[in-house]
Amino acid sequence: MKKYILLLLFIAGTFILNTTSAESNETYFVVTAYYSPLPDQEHYSYSVYTKRERTYEEEKRLQWEWIRWASWKKVFSGMLAAPKNYKFWTKIYLEWLGVWEVADRWWAIVNKWVRGHWYDRIDVWMWYGDEWLKRATYWGKRTIKWEFLSKNSHVSLDYTNIPSPNWVIKSKSIKKKIVVKKEIDVFSKKLTTKDEFIKLQEVLTDMNLYTGALDWEYKSIIDVIYDFQLENKIVKWIYSPWAGSYWPITRSTLSQKYKLYLQRKEEERLELVRIQEEKEKEEARKKELEKKYNEYNELAFQKADLEVKSIWTPKFWDVSHSVRNLQLKLKQLGYFNYKDTAIYWNITKESVIAYQIDKNIIKSKNDLWAWIFWPKTKQALKNDLKEQFFQEIVRENNFNLNELVFIKKDRI
Repeated sequence: MKKYILLLLFIAGTFILNTTSAESNETYFVVTAYYSPLPDQEHYSYSVYTKRERTYEEEKRLQWEWIRWASWKKVFSGMLAAPKNYKFWTKIYLEWLGVWEVADRWWAIVNKWVRGHWYDRIDVWMWYGDEWLKRATYWGKRTIKWEFLSKNSHVSLDYTNIPSPNWVIKSKSIKKKIVVKKEIDVFSKKLTTKDEFIKLQEVLTDMNLYTGALDWEYKSIIDVIYDFQLENKIVKWIYSPWAGSYWPITRSTLSQKYKLYLQRKEEERLELVRIQEEKEKEEARKKELEKKYNEYNELAFQKADLEVKSIWTPKFWDVSHSVRNLQLKLKQLGYFNYKDTAIYWNITKESVIAYQIDKNIIKSKNDLWAWIFWPKTKQALKNDLKEQFFQEIVRENNFNLNELVFIKKDRI
């Protein structure tokens, strides 16, 4: 009797386990994250075995960082590693993370029940450097809903949905003694030390008055001091008292000139910063305009595609809603100026021929494909409708196309 009870319990447990497995395999992944380290990062991941932060070389080995991954494709944004039973280039939608593509696999990325995972494990790649180490560490290991997408789906994701807090980096920081170097003043007193002479040589070099070595020898700069005195009318000639000497009036005058020099230098720096900021703003503006342009272009294309799909290839004297749609589209483009009768008769035929000739699809009405609504004619109609719809969307959104001269408009 006990044997029968144990057998029934075993069968029931297996059924529940298999049911759970099937459901989870269809809807969930165990998702971990990795990144690619860069030299001279502020931090690398912390090793619980060695009780220290890893080196760059150790981090590369840990993150399986190679030039190319298992698919022999260079690493790219939206790449993930999956178990071996997932084909390369499979598109997968992950909840919170967007659309990803299978392009890597390695021994630790396994199916459910292997290495203690309840679901198939995948590993998503999170870019380079310190910030992405933080994102990957913060992410850790999570169970995420997912679904397969068609091969034509575009990889689209937003890493910034994942926080990158500093506290996730476990590292033993080394306190460094901060030594504040006292600024040397060479303008208020007679120079007496080696460091003071070198500082004066540095000031003169900075002002493009001296090109020699920083050798702290006063004789190296005596001619420079004399030329400075002559230029600023501190002395009249070489035999003037104090000529070539770094005396109070010379120090005071040099101090004023140096302050003006530093002021001009700072103004130049701020101007470069301003120019760079303006450039960055302009680039950001261009990207925003390009993004809107692409959105409007795609919306116009989808609308035109739907319109043309509603028109099939009619025969002469066909009567249908499809023919009426064709007449309306030709009217919209200026090739049909009659009532839309829904009949594919002579006037409609002549309108189609006129359109085909204008678009260089045929040369004359005697061509083999004249008046037949075949693929080349459909494509031309789609292009023209798409352009009209695009212009309508631009007007509705008060979008300034003149700002988009830098964008190459792709013709669909």
